[in-house]
Order: sequence, then structure tokens, then C-alpha cells
Amino acid sequence: MQRRENYLYVGMGLHKDTHIAVMVNCWNEKLNAIVIENKPSEFNKLAKRVNKMRAVM
Repeated sequence: MQRRENYLYVGMGLHKDTHIAVMVNCWNEKLNAIVIENKPSEFNKLAKRVNKMRAVM
């Protein structure tokens, strides 16, 4: 069984020009927020930053 403490939750706010990703833990504590442009190339950057944050947990 997986422990909730081991999960990273990412919520996305989608806007016309930019998107905002907020990372929280299982206690709803904000860990990081990332603003990216609404371009396909930016989503790879977002995925890399989320994976780095997940590795730290």
C-alpha cells in the first residue's frame, strides 16, 4: 500500500497566455508554484521540474 506522504499533487490553472502549476503535499501545504507559457515546448520544462521536486520528496 502506498503512503499518502509519498505523493506530490499538482494542480493546474489554465489561462490563455500562461499556465500556473502548484505543487502541494498530502497536507495541502504549498511546496512550489511554476508559471509557464502556453507553448508545447514549455510543458517539457514543467514535467522536468515536477520530476525534480518528486525526487526530493
